[in-house]
Amino acid sequence: MRLALLRAAALALGAIAAAMPAAAQKNEGGMGPFALSGTTDRPLRAVYRAAIDALRENGYPLRVMSLDQMLITDLNSPQAGKPSTVARVLMEQKGDSVAFTVEPVAVNAARNGRCTTQECLTMELAAGAMIVKGIEDRMKAYQPPPRSLADSLAGAKALGYAPENPVKVGGGGDRGVQNEHAWLDGLRGPDGQTVTWFRLGSCCEFETPNAPRDMQGRGLLDAYEVTYPGLPHPVLLYLDMYDPPANQAVPAGFTRPAAPLPAT
Repeated sequence: MRLALLRAAALALGAIAAAMPAAAQKNEGGMGPFALSGTTDRPLRAVYRAAIDALRENGYPLRVMSLDQMLITDLNSPQAGKPSTVARVLMEQKGDSVAFTVEPVAVNAARNGRCTTQECLTMELAAGAMIVKGIEDRMKAYQPPPRSLADSLAGAKALGYAPENPVKVGGGGDRGVQNEHAWLDGLRGPDGQTVTWFRLGSCCEFETPNAPRDMQGRGLLDAYEVTYPGLPHPVLLYLDMYDPPANQAVPAGFTRPAAPLPAT
């Protein structure tokens, strides 16, 4: 277990380094970015989902999504010749509370380093405060959903509902994402309703012989929020893009037209 956690941490740190632009990695002037923090007694998943919505509302495209742990964005509405910002949001369960930290970074107009002018420092602070407020406002309005069949299915580790039993679509690094999207696009509700889906992030490191060489035999699942007309609350389904499908059933509560999965 400890080895798996260490490897997961290494993957997460690698994702940060790869995803944050040069501006976030260069610590120009010896100053670090602002870090604005908050705590809440709401569930960790609710905080994570609120952070996604707060970032998107403020024009931040998401680049790295580590489920219930971290979000990293691309540039916020970049304009040629003008500074912009990127942001990282970290969250962690601490006892009965969840602590979250927002780290905005101003990027210079040339897009090759951190901007540390007074204007940019003010921009960082304003961006961070705006994102924190967005999270806190959503937490004030949060209402816990009633327990549902999906919760029972997750507890029973039913296909797709638990990371221990993901839907396998195959494809790996070359076609894995396309296979996931094709599988989701072909999914239907119990009465044939068209589903809509949203990727919540990656999680749940596991061993697989089909992982890319640079991942050293480890893979990550993708978690998708899935809904359809008439479903009171979205459900979370876990997909495995590394291991090929093997005549598996459709997750409970869904149907699927008789069509083969994309080639792996």
